[in-house]
Amino acid sequence: MGPGMLDVVLFFRHIEAIFERYNVPANLGAALLQPHLNDKSRSVIARLDSSSCNDYNVVRDAILREHKLSPATYLDMFNDLAQKRGETTVMYCSKLKSLLSMYVKSRKVDNFDDLLALIVCDRVKSTLSENCRDIY
Repeated sequence: MGPGMLDVVLFFRHIEAIFERYNVPANLGAALLQPHLNDKSRSVIARLDSSSCNDYNVVRDAILREHKLSPATYLDMFNDLAQKRGETTVMYCSKLKSLLSMYVKSRKVDNFDDLLALIVCDRVKSTLSENCRDIY
């Protein structure tokens, strides 16, 4: 896991794909994850109580909170991401897909109708004044 926010997002997308591919049992995920964390994430784990350290979802969510990765952050990162010099289009598309996937997942979208509603909602929000957005 690299130190940046995008590194954290890409790390979790990659590790979860590996866990799914190899059918890693849920009770092993947190233990397998820990040797690959960056320093900031290790300090998060050190602050968790011992029972929480073995729950992958609790560990992942704590790390994401510590790195201030929220739905709004995912969306901002997705909208602001630009292809870097020397980066292939495939790599760039993979990053975009990861950010969008994490955004949709964080918004608890699990079907096409919810996705459409989210896109429309985000578009409407983007047209509102800052004062109006603060109300919601």
